[in-house]
Amino acid sequence: MNTDKKTYSRLFGITAALLSAILLLEGVFFYSGYTDLQNNFLRLHVIAASDTDADQALKLKVRDAVLLAGATIFDGSVTAADAQARVQPQIADLKAAAEQVLTANGCRDRVTVTIGREYFPERQYDTITLPPGFYQAVKVVIGAGKGHNWWCVMFPPMCLPAAEQADPAETFTTEETDMLTRPKKYQLRFKTAELIGKVIDKVKHAREK
Repeated sequence: MNTDKKTYSRLFGITAALLSAILLLEGVFFYSGYTDLQNNFLRLHVIAASDTDADQALKLKVRDAVLLAGATIFDGSVTAADAQARVQPQIADLKAAAEQVLTANGCRDRVTVTIGREYFPERQYDTITLPPGFYQAVKVVIGAGKGHNWWCVMFPPMCLPAAEQADPAETFTTEETDMLTRPKKYQLRFKTAELIGKVIDKVKHAREK
C-alpha cells in the first residue's frame, strides 16, 4: 500500500512538473507576441505638477501646446520604432512651447521632455483595449510631476482626428487584433507576460550595475 502511495505521489509530481513547464513555455511564447504588440505603439504622456485645479488646467494647456508645436511629427505617422530619431531633434521646441504656455499663465515651473519606455496600466480606447506593460512614449513632465497625468496613443493615432478612420485590422495581425478587442480572453496571459517582463527587466538592470 505504501508502495502504491509513493508511485502515485511520484506520478502526481511528474505530472505537475510537466504541466508547469508547459504553462511556462506557453507564457514565454505569448510574452513574445505581447511585446511585439506593445512595440507597435507610441504614446504621449503629460504629467501635471500637482493635483490642484490650476495645475490640472495647465496640464491640458501644455498638452495642447505640445501637440500644436509638434503638429508635423504628432500626425499619426511617427511610429514607436522611429520616435527617437524623429522626435529627439524637436524636443527643445516642444519644451519651449510648453514653458511659454506656463509663463503666459504666471507659472514658473520648468518642463522636461523625454522619449523612452515606461509602464502604463490597462487602458481602453473605444473598441480597443491596450494591455498593461511597457510602451515607447514621449513623456512631458511639468514641474515636480506630482499630479495626475494625461496620456494618449500617437501611433496608431487613437486620440487624434485620424483615429476616427483607424481600423485595427489594417494595422495589426489577426492575433494582435484579437488581443486588443477581446482583452478578457487574455487577462491571465497578460498577467503572466507582465510578470515575465518584470523579471527580465530586473535581470537586465542587475547586469547593468
